[in-house]
Amino acid sequence: MSSRSITQLLTLSAVLVVAANGQLPPPRAHASMAYDPASRRVVLAGGSSDGQNFGDTWGWDGVRWSQLAIPALPRTSHALVFDAARGAVTMVGGADLAPPPAESFWGSGLFRLGPAGWLPEHRDSLPPRLKASVAYDPRRKRIVVFGGSVDNQPSRETWEFDGRHWRLMTATGPVARSGAVMAYHAATGKLVLFGGGDAAGDDLRDTWTWDGREWRLVDTIGPSGGRGGAAMAADEARHELLLVGGVSNHFTRLERSTWGWTGRRWEARDTLGPSARVVPAMTYDVSRKVVVLFGGRAAGRRDLNDTWEWDGRRWRDVTPKQ
Repeated sequence: MSSRSITQLLTLSAVLVVAANGQLPPPRAHASMAYDPASRRVVLAGGSSDGQNFGDTWGWDGVRWSQLAIPALPRTSHALVFDAARGAVTMVGGADLAPPPAESFWGSGLFRLGPAGWLPEHRDSLPPRLKASVAYDPRRKRIVVFGGSVDNQPSRETWEFDGRHWRLMTATGPVARSGAVMAYHAATGKLVLFGGGDAAGDDLRDTWTWDGREWRLVDTIGPSGGRGGAAMAADEARHELLLVGGVSNHFTRLERSTWGWTGRRWEARDTLGPSARVVPAMTYDVSRKVVVLFGGRAAGRRDLNDTWEWDGRRWRDVTPKQ
C-alpha cells in the first residue's frame, strides 16, 4: 500500500463516526457515491430533499452507515468518482447552498476528499454544471465529464481532467442532454453513455462509447426504451454495466427494472429488487464484489433512504434495522 493510501486510510478512519444506534443517512435524491479502496468503504455525499441540499458525507462498509465528522459541503446533482491516479474520492459539479437558477451557487471544478474534508481544486476551470455524466477512465487516467445542465440548458460538451488541467475535448457526438449515466466498461476499455433528457424534455434511449478521441453510437433502442435519471455502475466481477431505475415515457413513468450492458447489447437482469425510483446513488464495492444502491425519489416525490446490494444474481435489501 502506498504512503498516500495509508494516509487516506488513517484520515478517513479518524473522521468516521460509527452510527452505533442504527442511524441512517436521511432520505434523499440526487446524491452520489463512489468506492474508496483505502478505507474499503462506499462513500455517499450530498443530495437533496424537500428543497434542502445535504452537506453530509457517509461511509458504508456492508453492515452499517457511518458519518464522516468533516465540515459540511452542501451539494446536489453532482457526481463522485474515485480518481485512482490521484488516490482520492473526487466530487465534480452540482449545485450548493441554493437551487438553480442562482448560477452563483452552482458548483464548478472539483473537490477531493481529504483529512480536512472536501478540498477545492481547479474550481474555476470547468464551467459550472449539474446533472452531468461523470466517470473515471482508468486506462487513460482521466476524469471524463459529458453534458449536464449549463446555464439552464443541456450541454453536449465533453471535458477531461488529467490531474492538472481541464480540457474541452469536443462539442460533437451525442445530442445535448442532462441526467444521462456514464461508466467505464473494462472489457472494451471504453466509457459508455446512456439516456438522459434533451432540451425538448424527451427521454433518450441511445447508447454511446467514448475512447478518448471520438464518440461512437452503438445502440439506438436502449433497455425498454429511453430513460433519464437512472443509475449505472460497473459490475466488475460480472464484466458488465448495471443499470437500474430512472424515469421514462416523457418523464411520466418511474422504472424499477434492472439491465446489464454486455459491451454489445442491453440484457434484462431483474424486475424485482428496489422499488421504482429516479436519481438514486449507486456504485461498485470492489472489496465485496457487489453493486450498492442508496435512496432516490419514489412516486409522489417521496425520498428514500434504503440500501440495496446486487451480487450478480439478485438484489438484497441490506438497510440496517433501526
